[in-house]
Amino acid sequence: MDHNPAGKSFEDFETFLKSKPKDQPFTFWFGSTDPHRTYEPNTGIQTGMYLEDVTVPGFSQIMIALEMISWTIILRSKGLIENAVI
Repeated sequence: MDHNPAGKSFEDFETFLKSKPKDQPFTFWFGSTDPHRTYEPNTGIQTGMYLEDVTVPGFSQIMIALEMISWTIILRSKGLIENAVI
C-alpha cells in the first residue's frame, strides 16, 4: 500500500513523540498490526501505574489497557500528560 489513511507508521510511541513538532497539538492513532509482539507482564505496574489509573472503553481488552499505561508513563516523563486525552 502506497498511502496509509491512518498516517505515517512509527516504530513505537516514543519515536512518534520525538518526530512531532514541539508545542503543537497531536493525535496518535494506535492500530496494532502485530498483536503477538513480545509482551512482558506487569511492566506498567512495576513502574508505579495501576489499571485503576486508566479509563478503558468497555470493548477493550486488558492488553490495550496495559499499553495505555505505557503511553501514560511516557507522556508523564515528557511533561505532556496534563494536556493528553488517552
